[in-house]
Amino acid sequence: MFRTRLLTAAICLPVMAILLAWGGEYFRGLPLFIGVAAVATIGVNEFYRQLWRKNVYPVWEIGYVGVVGVLAIVWFVPWRLQLPALILALFAAVAGSLITQFGIKGESSPIMNVSATLFGLVYCGVLFAFLLKLRQVDLGQAFQWLHEPGWWNFFRAHTGALVITIAAAWIADTAAFATGKTFGRRKLCPYLSPGKTVVGAVGGWFGAVIAGSLFAPLMSVPMVHGLVLGAIIGIVSQLGDLGKSVLKRDLGIKDFGTIIPGHGGVLDRFDGLLFAMPVAWVYFKIFVLG
Repeated sequence: MFRTRLLTAAICLPVMAILLAWGGEYFRGLPLFIGVAAVATIGVNEFYRQLWRKNVYPVWEIGYVGVVGVLAIVWFVPWRLQLPALILALFAAVAGSLITQFGIKGESSPIMNVSATLFGLVYCGVLFAFLLKLRQVDLGQAFQWLHEPGWWNFFRAHTGALVITIAAAWIADTAAFATGKTFGRRKLCPYLSPGKTVVGAVGGWFGAVIAGSLFAPLMSVPMVHGLVLGAIIGIVSQLGDLGKSVLKRDLGIKDFGTIIPGHGGVLDRFDGLLFAMPVAWVYFKIFVLG
């Protein structure tokens, strides 16, 4: 399992780095938008298709359109218009979900159907949108010399915030897995996730702190920010993992999908990152860019 994870990372990470750096610049950023929209849509599909186990039937069309719509607003709509556009989009999703339930009869609950539709939209649309928001963070605003010519300066200026966040979240996950398997004895939360241990959680936290302190200077961000971000992400990313475990436990499944070898589905791989990205974006906006 661990070897499969490493092989998957060796194949996917270079492709992801290229897409994040240059896919957001050429053709009006369409390559990056399409990539993120595809991943988020797969994620909401994974969530929706498991809900039959609870006799819940979300409105798939509203979920798909809503996820892509939220991402499009964040990526293409000017900043001053984004909040009104998002409010309108969420209103349309709520109203549309309710309207589709007018003729529902039988055992299925309209409340559960609408709630599941909107939860999937927020979980896979709003949270994935912060990947695009982090890609829009320009570290050159804080460190002007990053705007000097050169592909490395360009990469650090436009993807540095994302690189630090992804590294901290995913290394936390890997460190938790490795230390828990090797040294873990006492279970962290056996009801939700029998495989997680206290030692694994501590190892994951230290992994995030180390990753933040290493990757921040690499991206020309002072190490102190990397340490603080790593400490925060080491907690919230594991909360995201446990949050996903709540959903899986309730649904009675091991993984949401099988699309990523060694990890499961999109939601199984991005669970911690989905919680880490909003927190990291707020941190960069307030404490790094000021």
